[in-house]
Amino acid sequence: MSAPSRVHVDSVRAIAATIGAPPVDADAARALASDCEYRLRQVFQDAMKCMRASKRTTLSAEDVNAALRLRNCEPLYGFGAGTSDYEYKQTREDPDVFYVEDREIDMRELLTRKLPRPPIEVNLVPHWLAVEGVQPMIPENPMVPAAEPVAIEPPRGMKRPRPRAMGAKENGGDPDAGGLLPVVSHTLSRELQFYFDKVTALIRQAGRADASDREVELLSTALRSLSADVGLHNLMPYFTQFITEETTQNLRDLPRLRVLIQMIRALISNPDINVELYLHQLMPSVVTCVVAKRLCQNLDEDHWSLRDDAAYTMAFICGKFGDAYPSIRPRITRTLLRALLDTKPMTTHYGAIRGLHALGPKVVRETVMPNLRSYLNTLEPLL
Repeated sequence: MSAPSRVHVDSVRAIAATIGAPPVDADAARALASDCEYRLRQVFQDAMKCMRASKRTTLSAEDVNAALRLRNCEPLYGFGAGTSDYEYKQTREDPDVFYVEDREIDMRELLTRKLPRPPIEVNLVPHWLAVEGVQPMIPENPMVPAAEPVAIEPPRGMKRPRPRAMGAKENGGDPDAGGLLPVVSHTLSRELQFYFDKVTALIRQAGRADASDREVELLSTALRSLSADVGLHNLMPYFTQFITEETTQNLRDLPRLRVLIQMIRALISNPDINVELYLHQLMPSVVTCVVAKRLCQNLDEDHWSLRDDAAYTMAFICGKFGDAYPSIRPRITRTLLRALLDTKPMTTHYGAIRGLHALGPKVVRETVMPNLRSYLNTLEPLL
């Protein structure tokens, strides 16, 4: 004779009544109780296995749910970890039947309770992820640790400006007075360094008399890049120093000077570069290509077209920045007029006349025409 089941027959009949099943006789209730105990043992044995696999010694509701999922059964709801313990009470009619007493809610307490915070409304907020390759420092973007800047040396021949000593007087002070000199290093990204090296190398290659068609084509591409690309402002001091050095060292290299004038005009045409800070360094190179005594190795070379190109570049600079800097046009005019009236070579006279003509008819009328007789007297011995 088999041992009695741990599941009571009355519990089976009570459960059957709650789900609306027809009345269950005694034999069927005993068979169902025995089968229910068998199923429960299977579930709890599997739950014990899940508990041991989790390296725990206390059986939890999650272990029972895991065992039910292994047997393709629906897990329990409302009995997860962290829930409050339920107090089971016996019924008065049958001491073997237990139930969970519902907690009474006081409506006055419910009405006077502080309302919870309303949920945040779902919305869409746009923001800039990156601007010209730089991530804005805003809360929406993740904070990326900044990489240490790589200090580079200035271009060959470029002198570092001597910083003023801290504590020295502005007017009449001794620059060598005691104090600490702030250390300032100009840093460039690797992309800008690579761009500077490529452009300067191409300017040197295309500025030769025997430059190939491929180099000339690449030069046109580089000039378009200099005149339109953004983010080149940090390279302006290096480009300016490069133009100054190349003009000084290659004063009789006509192809190189042509390319440098084209480079200056491309940089001036770029609307995203603040060229005003470097005009005082670029203008001497342009004026040199206008009024220099000799700009080529052989006198048979066409240096006249270079003077014309430099004169129109000078006029373009005056037209673009003349309103912001009213003194730039009078200073250039005085320089050209002095070169015209002094005893200079004819090549210098030609460049001065072309420069004054490029500045406009008003400049010619106010400078050349009043001095025309004295200039003819200077020119007569040479004719």
